Amino acid sequence: MSAITKEHPCWPGLEANFVVSWIINELKGGLTARGLHIVQSPITPNRLHGLLKLLSGGVISHRTAKEVQELMFDDPRSAEELVEDLGLAKIADRQALTKVVDSILTANPARVSEYRSGKDKLLGFFVGQAMKATDGKADPEALRSILADRLAS
Repeated sequence: MSAITKEHPCWPGLEANFVVSWIINELKGGLTARGLHIVQSPITPNRLHGLLKLLSGGVISHRTAKEVQELMFDDPRSAEELVEDLGLAKIADRQALTKVVDSILTANPARVSEYRSGKDKLLGFFVGQAMKATDGKADPEALRSILADRLAS
């Protein structure tokens, strides 16, 4: 196993570089903004581990993980509880996402025609509209797949 993919010794299932990167780039920033040293962090290692497991497992997006971390500074609940209680998990249900995609395609017939005439870059527009409609909770990969299917027909 290379150093890049080596698991963190204290947190099974998480790559060491991923953990260190989050602590340096995200946790430290939140602590600094509050004038706290890492030993004063209200986000314990166990709570941080829970947050990073949700992120690495694809349950939440990076943006949502940052939002949950912010909440964790003032809320004693675990990341799992916050995500569940506040409905922050990614929407990966294909049936629900298909309804969102269909409504966006129906509302934008001119752009659908442009896409079908070769303007492939409009796929990003449709993904963006679906992300907006789901408050950023849609699974982007599932969206792209559904959009590709719908736009091809």
